[in-house]
Amino acid sequence: MPETYYWYHLLPPLILLSITRFGIPVSTTFMILTLFSLDDIPGDFTLMVNSVFDSSQNLGKMIHKSIMGYLIAFTSGLVIYTFITKITEQRFIQNPIKPQTEKFWVIFQWFTTGFLWFQWLTQDLANIYIFLKGGEDLTTSGFVFSVVILIGLLGYIFYSKGGAVQDVVRSKTNTYDIRSATFIDLIYGVILYIFKDNYLGLFEGKLPMSTTWVFIGLLAGRELGIRIMYKGKVKKKVTRMIFADLGKVFAGLVISVFLVFLIKLIAT
Repeated sequence: MPETYYWYHLLPPLILLSITRFGIPVSTTFMILTLFSLDDIPGDFTLMVNSVFDSSQNLGKMIHKSIMGYLIAFTSGLVIYTFITKITEQRFIQNPIKPQTEKFWVIFQWFTTGFLWFQWLTQDLANIYIFLKGGEDLTTSGFVFSVVILIGLLGYIFYSKGGAVQDVVRSKTNTYDIRSATFIDLIYGVILYIFKDNYLGLFEGKLPMSTTWVFIGLLAGRELGIRIMYKGKVKKKVTRMIFADLGKVFAGLVISVFLVFLIKLIAT
């Protein structure tokens, strides 16, 4: 942790706030955590670029794990929805939810969303509290105050229905149905539980990763699985949408890495 915070430590959250307004999903893991690991980034620009592809460097490790997360989530979504679309999504689309069963699904979604949020926050809170020196020496009142701010901002996000980034979810098949959303929450939460904590043994320790890449990969695999099983084919429009989503997260990655490199040059 830095002894002194400088003005450039404010750049990542400000840039993050700005580009998400344009519907670009950005990984806070790359943008925030790497900022506080500037000593691990080479000072030479050529070596900086090489560190992106070097799996022995922290930045390279996180990018590698995030790309693997996308591929695993994509494959999982494709396989799972190839098997369950006939008994879930197809029925949900053809049979609107009834009032007598909606209460059950509301409760079920609360549990699955809670499970998902637990998996997500165990990592992403590090991206937030790193600005408070990782929570070290944080008083009880200070912690409560910070939580109130977080809950208030999350409440605003709910009120604004997710903003422009939420369009990535809305464009997918039947995601507005609470039953479909519940299954997405559950599957996403399980993938994060297994993958981000390295239960597959593929990475060194509990290495941070981009949960954004995992989510986009799951949505892409799900969409293909549903289209294949329900529609019987995948139109070019769907393929373009999937590549457009991948292009957005890749653009977010490029912006994040470029910003960190820029700050490194400024800091030195």
